[in-house]
Amino acid sequence: MIDVGITVYLDDNIMSIIEFGWLYQSWIYTGCYEMSDIIVFHNPKLKKELLPKHENIIYAPLVPLSETDEEWAYYPHINGTWFLTTKEATFITKYKYILRTDPDCFLTSNFKNLRPRLALFGLSAFTKRPDVTEKLLRISTDWGIDQYYINIGGTIMTFSDDVINFSNLQLEYCEKLRDEEFKEGFGEWPGWYKRVINMYAGQLAANAVFSNNMILGGLDVFCMSDDEICPQDYHIHAWQTWNYFSKMRWHKGEYDNVDCDKLNKNIISDYCMWIAGKRVIK
Repeated sequence: MIDVGITVYLDDNIMSIIEFGWLYQSWIYTGCYEMSDIIVFHNPKLKKELLPKHENIIYAPLVPLSETDEEWAYYPHINGTWFLTTKEATFITKYKYILRTDPDCFLTSNFKNLRPRLALFGLSAFTKRPDVTEKLLRISTDWGIDQYYINIGGTIMTFSDDVINFSNLQLEYCEKLRDEEFKEGFGEWPGWYKRVINMYAGQLAANAVFSNNMILGGLDVFCMSDDEICPQDYHIHAWQTWNYFSKMRWHKGEYDNVDCDKLNKNIISDYCMWIAGKRVIK
């Protein structure tokens, strides 16, 4: 029985379309298609002939918030939070569990049987500096939120109603942070930075909604790890890195001559490379 929905937002961007192919290929290779649907909310401008076809993939056109709200025109990443707050997304409650993820990810065979009792999040690394950590703690205190965890990743898997509730609060906090904390500019990475606003809001919303009833890890695993895939590795994210496996190097064509037949699919970085294979869309 299919009780899991894997949700993504896909914009009209060739790079995102290619990366979605990695998620799809890993979904097929691991057999996850047997127990989950992929629901792709996408920019209606996207050329659907470039996308894979499968009876367990649902395509739902949805004009992105970054095109309809000038307050978010600078930040297309907001679409990956916003899409599950729309009326068009309410049908996902037919699934018991929802994985909300980005297109540039890989599923492992361990994901097939994942049914977390508590909300499961990946890990991130946006609070690299003490001033960012301190600012988020100050905001948590001001907003009446108990801070249980930091560096909460953008990928979440839990019960479908909870994913929708979390996404709604995360979007509300994105707007609140934008209006209250970034009145004087964008800031600069890795310090307090407006272009990471969805991650800040996600951390605040996760602590507010789930408190200590969540688990971090197993999602958003480092794509550049040379460790073997372990039973707790469910989902690998193509992080912004120049280390192997690097999606930036992949898009530049630096892996075109890799012999994928010689890769060890038990190693995380090799598994990502094997799934991605050679570039097929230039």
